[in-house]
Amino acid sequence: MKKFLTMALLLVPTIVFAQDKYYDRNQLPQLSQEILEQSQFEFTATEVPVSKLIPVQTQRVQNLKKEEKRLIKAQQNTYRPLVIDQQYYIIDGHHRYDALTELSIANARVLLVDAPIEEVVEAFKQYRDNTPTYEKVVLGPFEGAVEEVVVVGTRATLMRAVDKQMMADGILSVVDSDA
Repeated sequence: MKKFLTMALLLVPTIVFAQDKYYDRNQLPQLSQEILEQSQFEFTATEVPVSKLIPVQTQRVQNLKKEEKRLIKAQQNTYRPLVIDQQYYIIDGHHRYDALTELSIANARVLLVDAPIEEVVEAFKQYRDNTPTYEKVVLGPFEGAVEEVVVVGTRATLMRAVDKQMMADGILSVVDSDA
């Protein structure tokens, strides 16, 4: 699966992952401004073009990008900033990055840490998260076009309602609800 994903990433020019820096999601710390303020690292709260950000992980948490999109739409310029290193590698905020990209937002709010990603990841091991993830599948130009397909069957529900009416001793009107 990883070989296929790597080949797919190389074939799709619209999505760029750092080839020399790759981390599983559970290797990256979940950071906030408060955590950085209590550390030895210098950082700057600023905005940078989304196009300059470099993702380093492919795993995602189910439905987290959808939640981040909702928060970004609702909070606009007050959503939690991404944490990036001095070369614009994303340390924390890959789901927000995905949401910003899909929403075509030009600039991202970031906490720019004045250190390389390797140092930051090593220093904040205690802030790693082991939430179950899935590999992001790259579908080329149709990526993200279909997030979820829900199939709801109504025939069985209607048939149960008719059966209940037929089996009733008197006059009965039955309405079964869909899932």
